[in-house]
Amino acid sequence: MPPDLQSAAAVTALPPTASLLVLGGDQRIAIQPGSQVNKYGCQPFPAADRIAFGSSTASQISAQAFDAADRLRTRIAGALADAPAATVYRAELMRLRGELLDICGLAPPVTSEDAAPDVIFAASGTDAHLLASHLTAAQAQGSQRSLRVIMVNPEESGSGVSTALSGRSFSAYNALGDCGPHADARHEVTHVAIRDPGGAPRSPQSVADDVAAQSDAALRGGSDVLLVLIDVSKTGCVAPEPVFALQLQQRAAGRVHILVDACQFRIETATLRAYLAQGFMVAVTGSKFIGGPSFSAALLIPPALAARMRPAGAPPQLERHSALEEWPAAWHAERTLSSSANPGLLLRWEAALHELKAFKALPGAAVRKCLLRFNAAVQARLQSDPHFEALPAPAMPGRAAGLAPEWDDLASIHPFTLYRPQAHGSESRQPLDTAQVAHVYRQLQQQRNGDGFIYSVGQPVVCGRRDGVEYSVLRLCIGAGMVVQACGDPSGAAGDALIAHAMACLDAIAGLISTTA
Repeated sequence: MPPDLQSAAAVTALPPTASLLVLGGDQRIAIQPGSQVNKYGCQPFPAADRIAFGSSTASQISAQAFDAADRLRTRIAGALADAPAATVYRAELMRLRGELLDICGLAPPVTSEDAAPDVIFAASGTDAHLLASHLTAAQAQGSQRSLRVIMVNPEESGSGVSTALSGRSFSAYNALGDCGPHADARHEVTHVAIRDPGGAPRSPQSVADDVAAQSDAALRGGSDVLLVLIDVSKTGCVAPEPVFALQLQQRAAGRVHILVDACQFRIETATLRAYLAQGFMVAVTGSKFIGGPSFSAALLIPPALAARMRPAGAPPQLERHSALEEWPAAWHAERTLSSSANPGLLLRWEAALHELKAFKALPGAAVRKCLLRFNAAVQARLQSDPHFEALPAPAMPGRAAGLAPEWDDLASIHPFTLYRPQAHGSESRQPLDTAQVAHVYRQLQQQRNGDGFIYSVGQPVVCGRRDGVEYSVLRLCIGAGMVVQACGDPSGAAGDALIAHAMACLDAIAGLISTTA
């Protein structure tokens, strides 16, 4: 067949871009039966009538990001006419790895002796946690020790993260297919609460004391420790504080390891560089704040740690969870992992990097100004509307020592409790329970409002009990694409429109509260 016809046949054989975007992951990326959205209310194609304030959970793909993914699909299809799928997959991941490092300011100059971190790609942030736990366990087992994992309470992290950190499959199937029979936990996982039973944030010292006690007990018992520092959690917290995590690691050098759960990717370049410089692994995703479609992730391993881990290679326990093409060549993952290709993951990362590049091009001062303005409007509404109450969050701790933050000390997730306003004759307003909040969440992403838009917010997070009722919060979030759009309009009209949409979203939620039984 002539080359031009080969290319045309490959383009036809490869599924459409929208279809590829929901392939190569676990059941969370699937389109819900009878709809065009996933479980988070997001479509795998641009939707001008959907305003997504749910980037703490998942993001709606933009037209520009979809076009970037579509162009990559065309290029992949052409390459598949002349090369095996796994070869094309490896080459494209090498390119994406370089672009991610470059955009994040982590690719060293030619004249620098500093090495870049190793980047291992994963189908989701939860998968990245699974990789980190097995890599750390392999180091511990090399010294005949077991592994204890310490993380915040699961409600503040991803739904399958605790299971993944224990070394087990968290889903019936994943990007490589059937995950196989359910296995027992390989590593012990313990939790530290970052909020009290009523939902108020615990003090950083209380959290640190609990982490230290658990770590000390594990070390005395002969286990190494993997501490997961979350930056930020589902409700916008950083815990435990980075300076404490560093001290804990230094106190037991070689036996305490730190994984930063930065899957929200609500951190600036200086923060990311500081974490890696301290020897922390960092998990990031392109599908939350950054605005790529669900799901895509990467595990960044600092150079010195990667050099210690590489000789052992990719742990064989990851055979059902990771493809050898997703690892840097220096890891020789072919010794334990099989070859595979995931074009859906390529397209999702391509879309995410398009958004990330646009966001990173903004001056930090402009991002800060946009966030301050948006936050002031949202918090004023949450404080004045009887339907809502803002969930308190502690102040952001310092991350990049000696550097003033540009914007990541500001909130970009706004969690809030839902209330039924005080009825005539009653003494107080009543919080909606978890079932009622879940109903409002689902109805919101199905309801077209009077302004013609469909709104969505971050999915409910259980935070505690109030007035004897277990309650959840919803989360109104600003995403990178929203910031780019607002900052790109010097007249301020785009920023005004963004705030107006946020107010309309809260109006819609208030209306649903009044009709929720």
